[in-house]
Amino acid sequence: MRTGRGSRRCAGSAIALAPPERAPAPPGALGPVRWYASLRWQLTLSFSLLLGLTLAVAGAVQYVALRQTLLRGRSQSVEAAYYSVIASVRQQAAAEVRAGFGALTVAEEARLLATEVAADRIGIVLYPTHGRQILATGLPRDAQAADLPHPTRAALGAAAAGRPPGPALVATPGGARLIVVVPASLRTRPLPVIGALSVSAAQIDGELSGLRTELVLGGLVLVALALLVGLYLGARALRPLGRLTAAARAMAEGDLTQRSRIPVRGDEVGVLARVFDDMAASVERTVRVREEAEERMRQFVADASHELRTPLTAVKGYLDVLHRGASRDPEAVAQALPAMAAETERMRQIVQDLLTLARAEGSAAPAPQPVALDRLLRELLDRRLVGGPVVDALEPGVVALADPHAVQTIARNLLTNAERHAPGARVRLATCRRRGRVGFSCADDGPGIDPEDLPHLFERFYRADRARARRDGGSGLGLAIVQALATQQGGSVTVASGRGRGATFTVWLPAARRTGAARRRVGAAAGPADGGAG
Repeated sequence: MRTGRGSRRCAGSAIALAPPERAPAPPGALGPVRWYASLRWQLTLSFSLLLGLTLAVAGAVQYVALRQTLLRGRSQSVEAAYYSVIASVRQQAAAEVRAGFGALTVAEEARLLATEVAADRIGIVLYPTHGRQILATGLPRDAQAADLPHPTRAALGAAAAGRPPGPALVATPGGARLIVVVPASLRTRPLPVIGALSVSAAQIDGELSGLRTELVLGGLVLVALALLVGLYLGARALRPLGRLTAAARAMAEGDLTQRSRIPVRGDEVGVLARVFDDMAASVERTVRVREEAEERMRQFVADASHELRTPLTAVKGYLDVLHRGASRDPEAVAQALPAMAAETERMRQIVQDLLTLARAEGSAAPAPQPVALDRLLRELLDRRLVGGPVVDALEPGVVALADPHAVQTIARNLLTNAERHAPGARVRLATCRRRGRVGFSCADDGPGIDPEDLPHLFERFYRADRARARRDGGSGLGLAIVQALATQQGGSVTVASGRGRGATFTVWLPAARRTGAARRRVGAAAGPADGGAG
């Protein structure tokens, strides 16, 4: 068939596709995310909490280390002063003995030691090695009796065994005091006693209190800064997710052209954006293909119904005439029966072409095999019973990888199309090669095709000369079958024409590799194929 500007479309056949109705979303399903459920806040709060815990642990370690350092340093200075006083007391007692004075009793020596130690602003309580009785006490001027802490029995026993406990802070009515339990001897002949030394810990307590304040305030400031910086960085890092959400929402509302438009990045968000864009493109292609298929199906049904309605109307008209009494007129019957047969044959041809076209478009191609195009086309020409002469320009050695029945159907439809629309004109069949593909062309010297008709040549039921096509019995599907079969074989079909310059249809097919087995199969006889001319 030859197509043209006279394309027929049934009124109302172009039906706009309405977007599919979507079930209403549950309340709040697509609403804004609450701040506490936001991924930005969750991540920021999680990292801020982790930072706070880290700072708390680090601050606690630093506080304990500094506290032990301060206590140890102060206790060492107290112990040094205490042992210095002991040495001085011993020297004084020895000097008095050498001067002829009597030796000091333990109680006198203990009181002297307590007095000397108290003069250094150190409180002291002296105990014998065993027991809790007090040998002597020394009270500095900045303390009261209640400010002198007394160690436990366990602490005294540990000190007597040579394992004095470490320094400790003790709360007293006069404030915090540092207590140090140390062993000592009062006479040249050792007489072990236990000294409970205590000094004011106001300075240490003040330093530790300041450190606690600094650690707490510093930690809070750092956590607050981390929270602000985390919110900013989180918002910046999660901004692409907002774009993805907006694009997904727009797609859900029917805009399938939406994309994330996120620059290429190598993180997880970049991978998600690429996957989203690929998915969106796939969805858009799928929907577009479905819409186009539905539109083609609507148009096809409309065109097929219109094509079949014409011969059915004609047959029904003849039957009505015969029914009204013309059947008794032999002349009327002789005129009606051939016309009815012609219309019936036309309907059969349309149905046959529709089936061929449906098989070509809806199923996979049969297993391809090497086909020698020159031999197959010459066999087709030899079997032709009608039609004008065809110029044979077929070169040997042009082997395609295709279904021979499909190739025969394509060639038969092209020849029928050329003879129908260019009666009496020369038709030329020729083989061709190009860039690993092979094919054949069918050219005629007829009136040619108008340029505005070329884009519609392969549409179903599309005709340029409607009157002649109907008179010659064309179904309007021949070239559509040619294109469908060529595409099914992995090839294509092109047309070149112009007004008054004839028309040339070229079919391109995959080329077969010339192996030994392929050479033996080349030129296998092709049986009759379904599908008529348009």
